[in-house]
Order: sequence, then structure tokens, then C-alpha cells
Amino acid sequence: MALSVTSSASDFLREVSLRSSLNQGDAHVPTSTDARDAPVKLHSIALESGQLGQKWDAAKGGHQTLPTERFATFLGDKITASWLPSTACATDWQAFQQDGEVRK
Repeated sequence: MALSVTSSASDFLREVSLRSSLNQGDAHVPTSTDARDAPVKLHSIALESGQLGQKWDAAKGGHQTLPTERFATFLGDKITASWLPSTACATDWQAFQQDGEVRK
């Protein structure tokens, strides 16, 4: 069971990272670089520019509906919350928490 959860989480992170990197205007991956030529220097992302998602409740277990909010307006515990780099990533993260899949 743990392998399945880890595998699903890994799939989610890979899919969302690629989608965010390739499709978002605020991506931290420069579009003008080629990793075949030299190591890629990533753009910095301000912590406050992201979104935060409520921590998954282990006592409840299973799939959960977890709210997200802009960093500045998040009312939950910012220390334990999940940091999400963009609104698109937050939307994908919520879908994954609800049903274990990333919607295409």
C-alpha cells in the first residue's frame, strides 16, 4: 500500500512540475536555456508568490478536500501547509488530494 501511495505522489509531482515548468509564465525554468549545453540556472520564486494548501489530515486518511489560498491570505498554519508555486499547481494539488489523480 505504501508503495502505491508513494508512486502516485511521485507521479503527481512529476506531472505538475513539468506542466508548471512548461506552461506557466511564472515558471522558475528559463525558456531560453538548453540543459544539453550547460547546467540550467533556475529563476528564484518568492515564497509569497505561491499558494498554500491545508495539511492532509492523517487521522481522517484517504482522499480529502483541502483548501488552498494565496500565501498572504492563508489562515491556516503556514509552517505545516503545502507550498504550491502557482494557482495551476494548487488546482492540480487539490484534485490529487480529492481523488488521487491529476486531471488533464
